[in-house]
Amino acid sequence: MKFSSLPSRLAAVAAAMALFILGTPAHALLVQPLVIEMQSSGSRTNTSLRVVNDRTVPMTIEVNVNRLIVPENGPVSVEPIDGDDFLIFPPQATVAPGATQIFRVRWVGEPVIEQSQLFMFQTEELPVERTLEGGAAIQVLYAIQSVVAVAPPRGRADIGVESAVRETAADGRTGARVMFTNDGNSHVFLSGGRMTISNGAGWRRVLEGAELNEVIGLGLLPPAARRSMFVAIPDLPAEGTLEVTIQPGGRQAR
Repeated sequence: MKFSSLPSRLAAVAAAMALFILGTPAHALLVQPLVIEMQSSGSRTNTSLRVVNDRTVPMTIEVNVNRLIVPENGPVSVEPIDGDDFLIFPPQATVAPGATQIFRVRWVGEPVIEQSQLFMFQTEELPVERTLEGGAAIQVLYAIQSVVAVAPPRGRADIGVESAVRETAADGRTGARVMFTNDGNSHVFLSGGRMTISNGAGWRRVLEGAELNEVIGLGLLPPAARRSMFVAIPDLPAEGTLEVTIQPGGRQAR
């Protein structure tokens, strides 16, 4: 969460961490897309962010760039960087109530990169002085985050499954803890594929589309990396040897 440093001002960030939930807060700051795939050279070095002010007051908006850190285990994190690899225009804009602003984005970093680079764009409202009746100043600031992946022009993901074991999550959900691998030089979003889970004794489940997205989120797997993910499966049998296979789908950089 982000809090304003000014006295008597409350600032709350409604952040959509697109690695897990694709959505935006209602009646606030609307940003699309929340997942952006680019390439370091060629026709896909350019993209755009569409920002809608769904409030009744003007909003001053800017887009900040962070590096996205996806560990083997645990939650993702971000690292602030200078963002010089991107040209974002305009750098800042005031959006009238109900209006739409397009931010043009261009990759201006190295045209040849060894493997995908991952970023998080934070599209955020800047604080503006507003004094309410009685002298109190209360302000709610909105920020929406978009996952940005920049792949090599001829990058490929090479995904596999290293292990799968039964696990019960802290919230009581049952399922499997799966260690995915990517030996390629490009990222991949597993939610765009098709996952098959079986127990070697006749039980078999196929997860794809919205169902797969629900249990693993976007399932971002960085290049040359391993990542452990919990796959919630309420009807997973308690017996048998788990086998998991994954077939990539359309959301894979090429």
